[in-house]
Amino acid sequence: MADGVDRRNVLLLAHTVLSLRYVREHYDLLASDPRLRFAVARAPDRMSDGVEDGIEQLIKDSRQDPNKAEIARVRFEGAGEVPWDLALFGTHGSRELLGPQVPCVHIQHGLGAGKVAEDDDFTYGPQWVRYPSNTPRAGEPLYDVMLESSYSIRDQAVRNYPPLADRIRVVGDLSVDRLLLADAQRDEYRAALGIAPDQTALLLMSTWGPDGLMGPRGEKGIPLLQRATELGDEYRILLSMHPHLWHGVNQRVSSFWRPRLAQFRDRNVQVCSPEEDWSPYLAAADVGIIDHGSLGLYYGLLRRPSIAVPVPERAINPHAPIAELRAASPLLRDPDRLDATLASTLRSFDPDLAPPRERITAHPGQAAELVLQELYPLMRLPMPSPLPALTRAPLPRPYPLNVPRKGQSPKERKPSRPASRGADPVSPRTPTGRDTPRVRRRPSPPR
Repeated sequence: MADGVDRRNVLLLAHTVLSLRYVREHYDLLASDPRLRFAVARAPDRMSDGVEDGIEQLIKDSRQDPNKAEIARVRFEGAGEVPWDLALFGTHGSRELLGPQVPCVHIQHGLGAGKVAEDDDFTYGPQWVRYPSNTPRAGEPLYDVMLESSYSIRDQAVRNYPPLADRIRVVGDLSVDRLLLADAQRDEYRAALGIAPDQTALLLMSTWGPDGLMGPRGEKGIPLLQRATELGDEYRILLSMHPHLWHGVNQRVSSFWRPRLAQFRDRNVQVCSPEEDWSPYLAAADVGIIDHGSLGLYYGLLRRPSIAVPVPERAINPHAPIAELRAASPLLRDPDRLDATLASTLRSFDPDLAPPRERITAHPGQAAELVLQELYPLMRLPMPSPLPALTRAPLPRPYPLNVPRKGQSPKERKPSRPASRGADPVSPRTPTGRDTPRVRRRPSPPR
């Protein structure tokens, strides 16, 4: 406190590319507070390929933005020796390293808590959220606070594991709010993606793992994508894949996808780059093809037509909202039926059969403020004033569908779109949870 400022130390845990993205969103909310100092540590995870690049980019960005606190790098093995005032986790793993005196926060891993891992709910299953049986605090909750978007999901988690009753805090979802902001600028994003006013944008969304739309090696997704490109100029095809498909366990996984997608470079396909925000792609779409990942549930918030691909029952929490959305969506078993399924879905999809927005997320447009209301008391600090702004996503920069030349890394390739204009700041107090038209095949009129 030599300068008279009562400072706090915040640790950012980077397990995977996706979990680091969640952690970064929360760093962005806190980074303008001069009372806070930040450090990032790479935590062990079998899906950690690509996270090192993400850490380096995060540190670089923090040094280049004069309005944000610079992030230091610390060794994971030494992080347990520092008396952190707050630690942010974007997924499970390694919480025990820090000891019970460090306030630890788990950031929700996508919407809906719908996936099952090792026969347990991956977000709130007891085996994931309590201390192991061989530790002094066996059976107690791991986290001081778990941020959640939905009251119904919270209630379900507490029924399954009652000690979470005073740990789960419903704050809405930053990604939901950013999606709603993107949807308000839908026409601009559609134009940036080359979608003509009279075209229907079809978005394929894939989670990772053997049951996802793309599958481990594209067995299901590539034939469906191929069929989608044969629909004609009436359609524009969009694809968003889970970061684990791009990065996976090692570089062999991501290098596998590059040549597989290159065949579509002249086929009216735009692919969301693994490093960019997916919200413009969801906002631009007229109809989506979903599996059991949370991205499909984010799309469901827009209440536009969706089509489901088969997923084994064992892979889905039957009580989760994604199960309801899939039940409300026509099931596409055969890519050759895509034309007919699209026609009937666009004609007769009923969004009232899908889970209501309040079951998926609470407090639309308010997540930034509510998140800060949970984090600052843990750090024993008053809230800043004014509150930091939440920004909408920049214009999309689709992944270049060309295979890099020998000796050329993917980073050296030029993006297929020009750099975006500056994002618009929006106050976290501004409500954006408006209703969205059921089906909109053309851009909306100017608002």
